Amino acid sequence: MRGLTLLAPGLEGPREGRSQDRTQALSAVLAGLDLAALDLLVARAEHADDGPDDGDGLEAYLAACFGVGRSPGGDVPVAALTYALDGGDPGDRDWLRLDPVHLRPDLSGLVLFDAAHLGLDAAEAASLVGEIDAYLAPEGLTVEAPVPTRWYVGLDASPRMRTTAPSLVDGRPVGDALPDGPDARVWHRRLNALQMVLHTAAANQVRERDGRPTVNSLWAWGGGAMPASVRSRWDVVWTDDPLAAALARAAGARLEPVPADGREWLTTADQGDHLVVLTAGAAAARGNDAGAWRDFVATLSHAWIRDAVTALRDRRLDALRLLTGDRRVASLSRAGLRRFWRRGPGFVRWLGR
Repeated sequence: MRGLTLLAPGLEGPREGRSQDRTQALSAVLAGLDLAALDLLVARAEHADDGPDDGDGLEAYLAACFGVGRSPGGDVPVAALTYALDGGDPGDRDWLRLDPVHLRPDLSGLVLFDAAHLGLDAAEAASLVGEIDAYLAPEGLTVEAPVPTRWYVGLDASPRMRTTAPSLVDGRPVGDALPDGPDARVWHRRLNALQMVLHTAAANQVRERDGRPTVNSLWAWGGGAMPASVRSRWDVVWTDDPLAAALARAAGARLEPVPADGREWLTTADQGDHLVVLTAGAAAARGNDAGAWRDFVATLSHAWIRDAVTALRDRRLDALRLLTGDRRVASLSRAGLRRFWRRGPGFVRWLGR
């Protein structure tokens, strides 16, 4: 038995600026693409609306796929999960991500640019963390940066505050996305003080001199302890996303990098139930980038669905599932593929309903 699940958050398209005639808007964006493979899948698959929803962000979506809920403070416990992935031992402690970011003022307020924009190396991260730790030492807190873009602080108790993943704020004003809850005020004061530390940090002085964006703030998010249970229905998880990788490892699934396309996957994947995580659509939908979303749909159709359908027909694959970001699940078996008489609404109309 060899099954393939394609996880495609964001496939439903940008959430902002949706017109009343959804199908017409999507048709305009996807005009000229060969969507025959996706049309066939929609026509002959069994459909359900019991998948996860990416409305709360990619992190919550991925956690739901592995049966992980929120911590007592209200966050998906991303910090503990990725800390373990990065070589740490979360133990019984609570953890909080304190990721390096750059805040830039504009007319709408302070706009956040996450760590992916900074190009930090390990030496810079170590230098900045060293100055931060010197300030936090009287509070008994220590920041760790096992990866230059992912920083952590261990806590004795779960922070009583709801935070926002930086992926939901990147390129946008931070106003409504700041931590909220009983402990939020403490962390606001702490992070404001750390901004002053970062302002004079030696590594930032060099970055500013070189014309590179400075690490002028930290973004607190993803608090909680390691989940008691992480479940995977898949034997192998193919992903380049750190949280998906952390969840897969915690669940005991084998971890592999995402192959270039379905053809490569078919030549390398062994028996078992496989999950391939394709996150480019989530970023495109979140950023309301119609061009990038169109490219994602084209890649999904040409590089994955077409080869998977051919493999079903050739008995090299037993089952294919596609999960969108708005709870829809399309499941196609070899028996379903033979139902040539079924005529579906077409992929675009299916998305637009």
